[in-house]
Amino acid sequence: MKYIISAICCLLALQGLSQPMRHEIVSKGILSSTRKSPDVEIKTYYGRDGNDSIVFVNGKLAFTYKWQELPNGKPSLVRFDEKQREDEWHMFTFYADSSFDIEIIAFGAGTISTSRYAKDHRQLYYIDASSDTSWLHYTSSGKLEKIIQSRRGKDTVVYRSSFNKKGQIESIHFTTGPSIGCNENEYGLISEILEYLDEKKKRESAIITKITYEFY
Repeated sequence: MKYIISAICCLLALQGLSQPMRHEIVSKGILSSTRKSPDVEIKTYYGRDGNDSIVFVNGKLAFTYKWQELPNGKPSLVRFDEKQREDEWHMFTFYADSSFDIEIIAFGAGTISTSRYAKDHRQLYYIDASSDTSWLHYTSSGKLEKIIQSRRGKDTVVYRSSFNKKGQIESIHFTTGPSIGCNENEYGLISEILEYLDEKKKRESAIITKITYEFY
């Protein structure tokens, strides 16, 4: 079971690596990111508040996000698919210290995850559908250093970044799963992800995802 969970964490982390983190979107004023892999191109536009706005997949509209207020007064960012059907609800809860939670609820499937964010939009932890809590740890410069998953009273490091002498992320290590190489651009954002299929022939076997950005 732990290997299945680790594999899921690996998949989610890979998806997360392909787009900037919420605090990076806000602090660096990112308007959009475009992720190009051999099979797919995904372009995501962001609001200044760090939320997704519009998503295109291979040039076609895939998702749009609109604010709605629920009957209980909670603000919710609703995701609509390409046919304008409600697909997900992102429910916000704000606290006196300016931290906030975002609960993501899939239509017809229930809660996917609940995340806590600090005032500066840095994600502190998330609780997945299995009620496991994953804590995010950062370097002093705000780069994600490791993720520790708490499950049934046991803590496991499921994600760890390695840095070069310039403080840039150069590789990602998971509890299980493929080895990942990274390159950063001049803005300190990940611009290339290399998923190595063969550890002996890393570059030659790599599935490469390139990421470009637009700014406000």
